[in-house]
Amino acid sequence: MNNQTNDTLYIVRKRPPVDWVSSPMELTFHNEYNFNKWFNEEAFCHATWNKKKSTTSTAAPSTSYTKDTPGPRKKIDWSLLYVCDHSRKLSSIPPATKKRRTNLSKHTGCTAKIKATKRAVDGIIEVTYNWMHDGHNPFSEQDIKESRLSFDVKNWIEKHVEEKKDWRGMKDLLQLSNEEMNEFENEINIDPNVLKIPAALRVHRHDIVNQIQQRLNNISRKHRFDKQSTQAWINILKEKGYDTLFEIINTSESDEKANGSKKELLMVAWVAPWQKKILLKQEDINLDSTHKTCVSFLSDSGDCYLFSLVTRSDITNKGCPVAFFITNSESSFTISRWLSWLKFECGFYPKRIMIDCSVTEMDAILSTFGTEVQVLVCHWHIRRAWEKKVKQIKSSISTADSKALRKKARVYLSSLMYAKNPEEFDVKWNEFRQCYLVEDITFYTYMFDYYYPKREKWSKAWREGIHFHTNNLIESWHNQLKTHYLKKTRKHRIDYIVWLITQVVDCAYRQSILQVFHGFEDVSLTKEEKKRHQTAYELDDDTAAEYISIVDAQKICVKSFKKENIYYEIAVREGVLHSCTCPDFYFNRILCKHIFLCNRVRDIPLHRVGISRSAQPVRPINETDNDKIEEIRLQELRKNIISKITSSVDMLNRTLLNMTPDQLEEYPRNAVRK
Repeated sequence: MNNQTNDTLYIVRKRPPVDWVSSPMELTFHNEYNFNKWFNEEAFCHATWNKKKSTTSTAAPSTSYTKDTPGPRKKIDWSLLYVCDHSRKLSSIPPATKKRRTNLSKHTGCTAKIKATKRAVDGIIEVTYNWMHDGHNPFSEQDIKESRLSFDVKNWIEKHVEEKKDWRGMKDLLQLSNEEMNEFENEINIDPNVLKIPAALRVHRHDIVNQIQQRLNNISRKHRFDKQSTQAWINILKEKGYDTLFEIINTSESDEKANGSKKELLMVAWVAPWQKKILLKQEDINLDSTHKTCVSFLSDSGDCYLFSLVTRSDITNKGCPVAFFITNSESSFTISRWLSWLKFECGFYPKRIMIDCSVTEMDAILSTFGTEVQVLVCHWHIRRAWEKKVKQIKSSISTADSKALRKKARVYLSSLMYAKNPEEFDVKWNEFRQCYLVEDITFYTYMFDYYYPKREKWSKAWREGIHFHTNNLIESWHNQLKTHYLKKTRKHRIDYIVWLITQVVDCAYRQSILQVFHGFEDVSLTKEEKKRHQTAYELDDDTAAEYISIVDAQKICVKSFKKENIYYEIAVREGVLHSCTCPDFYFNRILCKHIFLCNRVRDIPLHRVGISRSAQPVRPINETDNDKIEEIRLQELRKNIISKITSSVDMLNRTLLNMTPDQLEEYPRNAVRK
């Protein structure tokens, strides 16, 4: 029980009346008002109680019965049973499957309880109160620490959780002032029969977090059981225009080994309408899975895998998840089934898919799309796998020689990964083979068996025109999901993950896109783009203006930063900067210096429809175009000079007309002095 004094929340414990000498005590109340007053102000202050049982009679009142009425008569309206928070008994032999306890349990088998019944005849409430506690002292700070939170504290937390306050917000509300802490420390105005503890000392972070999680579980659960609740969510999403998949497949004994010994395969997938537009427009996709997010509701009750497709948004220039898939088996069959559903039901036909080193994902992509899709392997994951093997290289001569061999191996692997064309790759591979056939044949065999056959998937020699080489976008998405949204909690129900992604995560990503689209947030720039942005803004205003020449409403020509008499053409579509003919944009597909300079001088936005990184390469400007652009630039320069001269002459005329005769005589002398 807690009261609020000066807006401070307290937990209050009272001793039972001194005249109570025996237990149980029989109490009688003539109405519910008096009973509730005693119950809330006295009984709940004696200890922490848990509701064990509550019954309400649905029979007709006994006054409506006659002598000839068959059946039993109604004797009570309702009954309540509360037991002490320490009432449960622990087994003397703990189960072997549970984690060993390092602290003592609060449960002592206490027999204290409150039983109340309301008679139907006269409405009198009879209370049997076993107020003596066994094995613990409820009037102690240690007991308050071990017991559950009282009802008033729970209600206070629930109220602020419903207002969407988190632990930090409620911690500020619970913060004690210096006067309140001095009063508590000095025990001023403390009744010896009353123990008053500020709730701020008892309420911890996990109390708030558990209540928040309970609220989210209540929102996400459409049914008591996870299977029915997940089906309900899929039906709701389907009604809202989502593309959805919900399947449970029974596997045969021969397929159990291929599917990780799973007798039943679970597949749940969905794509939102706004995500589908992005998915079908993009040609470069990242695919990966993460575990420890939810638990299967099938008989095996094992962990599920959450697969995602992530691509770079043309509007925000950041990663955006566009499709999701939950399964209990990370096998090529389930992944291929999901990709086939995306292909035939959603029209998903990408050009390139980036994955980590997963052979399972690679087989699923090839079985679904064949050679229509280029499979790329993430450089970061490749390097991590290589480094494990490089560290195993040893020389029989000395430790220093082993370090030299490892260093040489890293150089060879980098040259293979970043080869500019297949011919250069073959040259580097022959050098690597000649060296390590002698130095460490085990390492060469590893590279030849596992990576040489799929060299087209990881070497830049076969990635001409491709501007992404890692799946950092999807790794960042998984990090945000687990850190920001799931936090430290794991093993949720599947319906909770479906609700979280569709009702919370998707809204956050969609809002971010709208903020950039309407100009309330800036486009996110990469590290290389930030360098180009800085270069464009280092020019002074006059020099920057001289670099720009307007051809028409659809084209703007910008002078090269490095070469004389070279101009590049920037296309303007729907009022935004769309593309540039410079080599930087042509090959790297990133925002170039010329686009940033045009945005600075002409104030034409970079966003709204975004920079098209998936479009076909634009045509470079040739020498004939440069001659035309130079002629246009000179014409604009002449116009600017004539305009400035005309403006100066007009200003001089207005000045002379406003002068007096004396000022006119002095004006030539002053002009000469200046």
